[in-house]
Amino acid sequence: MPKDSIYSRDSIRQELDKLGLSYVELSFFEEIASTNTELKRQYVASEIPKKAAVFVAKRQSAGRGRLGRNFESPDAGIYMSVLLPEAKDGAVLTAYVAVMAAEALEEISGAAVEIKWVNDLYLLGRKLAGILCEGIINAESGKLEASVVGIGINVLKADFPKELSDIAISLEDATGKAYSRAEIAARIAAKIIKELPQRSPSKLIEKYKSKSNVLGKTVKVTRGNEAFFARAVDINEKAELIAIKETGEKTVLNSGEVSAKIKFDN
Repeated sequence: MPKDSIYSRDSIRQELDKLGLSYVELSFFEEIASTNTELKRQYVASEIPKKAAVFVAKRQSAGRGRLGRNFESPDAGIYMSVLLPEAKDGAVLTAYVAVMAAEALEEISGAAVEIKWVNDLYLLGRKLAGILCEGIINAESGKLEASVVGIGINVLKADFPKELSDIAISLEDATGKAYSRAEIAARIAAKIIKELPQRSPSKLIEKYKSKSNVLGKTVKVTRGNEAFFARAVDINEKAELIAIKETGEKTVLNSGEVSAKIKFDN
């Protein structure tokens, strides 16, 4: 029987329980617009307890990436959202989660996963996963109340759209191995819910930098109507990218306002 023949709420629940997460709220959907959107909706409507929760979908019809981009979500990947009942800075949380997800995928597959600033995981030079962290604002106080971590991972063999066929890859295609999506989803959830709070922020940023496929490379930066090339030289404690423009000017890039693409031909 194929390793992923049963991908359901029960199989994920079983894997979560093995990892000591029996207390975590779990919802599973055959298809939904977006796990992030639904988790936030249920939280605000008090339809779920305000504690750690995991939402998983087989397919998303309106998956979202950073800066409002669409995220392709066929039934071959993992589309999950994790609720953290304490609010965290979105950019830094994204960096931390990238490390957690990369480590989980490496432990399961043995593959060397890299991180493209700020929110993508890469394998063999192609995009393997994307991360979208969002905050939930308290309507009365106007303050951030909780964080939602969204992760989409290409796991099984899949026919990517033509425009993505040269830039995306699945874990199965990259390694030639079969995987249980339930096991991967549970392992990542455990990393985020149990392990992340115990990790040193400074060491997480150092790990993030060590796995970066951007540092030392020239990137094309798009910031509003401005576009320029710069060499990525460092990532600071706020998960901002430090780069040197071709003019020699130092610039600090904030993930919320720029898009940086690696210039592979440098």
